[in-house]
Amino acid sequence: MGTSTGAAAATAWKDAAVNLHKVIEDALLAVQLVACDIEESTGVPYNGVDASVAPAVAGPSLVQAYEVLLGERGFGGPGTLAVSRMITGVLAALREAGKVRMTGYCGLMLPPLEDTGLAAAMERKAVTVPDIMMYSSVCGLGLDTVPVPGDTAPGAIMLRMADLAALAYKLDKPLSCRLFPVPGKVAGDRVVFDSPHMVDGVVVAL
Repeated sequence: MGTSTGAAAATAWKDAAVNLHKVIEDALLAVQLVACDIEESTGVPYNGVDASVAPAVAGPSLVQAYEVLLGERGFGGPGTLAVSRMITGVLAALREAGKVRMTGYCGLMLPPLEDTGLAAAMERKAVTVPDIMMYSSVCGLGLDTVPVPGDTAPGAIMLRMADLAALAYKLDKPLSCRLFPVPGKVAGDRVVFDSPHMVDGVVVAL
């Protein structure tokens, strides 16, 4: 029973990677077709598209994609790192295949305050700052849009930035760092943003 269940899970993950590759490739090829027509008619070169997987505040949450393989509320639990690596692997395979002209970062980004599902995962403490650091090892997350207590000591912020810099240096890739110290707020307090580019969330301990 255990062997058959494991085999079925492995097949599901493989199928997910294949399907994701096709969906992204088909979408980008359609964009490329239009861009190449413009290139031909104007003479302006089309260098490619940044195929990064990133959230849209008004769109479906990226967390829903994770839940296909991890189950409801599975984001933040076991397997989250593996799914993140699978997504970045698909993007790398797309670049290697060469059918789509790609430029820029072309990675996976999971900024907590730009996605309702990610913000909810942080609010229920399914995801912590150490978790975000771990996910950064396989994607371009970094500490991006993370609200922290307003009285967080500068030294504590410096040490987290040092950790992130060490990770970026070791992996030879850029990692973002956008920490938001929120005045008057402590860990667990809600924070509200008057911006169409941000979602509300909770302050987390650094």
